[in-house]
Amino acid sequence: MNIQEKLLTEGVVVLPLEDLAFKKEVVQKLKSELQVDHLENIHSVVKPSEINNTRIKLFQLINSIPKWDLKWLAGCRSTVSMLLGPDLLVQTKLNLSIQMPSDDSSQLGIHADTLSGQSPFELVTW
Repeated sequence: MNIQEKLLTEGVVVLPLEDLAFKKEVVQKLKSELQVDHLENIHSVVKPSEINNTRIKLFQLINSIPKWDLKWLAGCRSTVSMLLGPDLLVQTKLNLSIQMPSDDSSQLGIHADTLSGQSPFELVTW
């Protein structure tokens, strides 16, 4: 089964990034801001009561990266172009979700972006 067929039948395809540079840049900025060696350790420096303020601060940090949209696209350009064609529209902001261990209030449940008005024809990448 090719990528297009899998996406149509299963609704999701997991593929490796084509270029890791932007992911590395984002991870390094987040680790530096949080002063942790691994992002998995965020719970050791941020209390659950502080997580939303921290998320907003980190959201602003990653969205201040110059030309983040072009850098993001470099990580998946051939796959996205193959699925959608060369004419692409990228949202204006990156989003950031942080889920703390044993904190039910920070968990993002299963959802569909179309329920909040997004196009059913969008392609979401993580």
